[in-house]
Amino acid sequence: MQRHLVAMQEVGFVAPDDEGKPERQRLWSHVPGGLRLTQLVGNDAVDPLAMRRWMQAFLLSQHQFLREWVLDETNWPVEWAQASMNHDYWFRLNARELEELTNELRAVLESEKWASKTVERVGADDTTVLVYVPANAVPVRDR
Repeated sequence: MQRHLVAMQEVGFVAPDDEGKPERQRLWSHVPGGLRLTQLVGNDAVDPLAMRRWMQAFLLSQHQFLREWVLDETNWPVEWAQASMNHDYWFRLNARELEELTNELRAVLESEKWASKTVERVGADDTTVLVYVPANAVPVRDR
């Protein structure tokens, strides 16, 4: 288990709560928004089957968040429903363009403006709520 926790720490998914304790006695916490798949893709140390299974579970959790929003949207004040974005875009790109799009989307989300608003930020006022922002750009086979 320790080996898996250390591997998850290396990609930013978890962090030890108390690094001063011996490894077997440490408590670990999830780092919200910490995982960066780009650190895993192409990494020879990552088992491709485990990566595919993780990605399936990850996408199902994204689907669940979005489904819950759709089912609960009418219980939110109008300004929150209007402020939320539920769009998808279809582009015809080559691999280099997809990589460019991915890098630009990530740069926006990791920019100083938005990265400063992570769930860990201190001093958030009563007008803030947790916002889930999935960003996926993947190739789709033409039908």
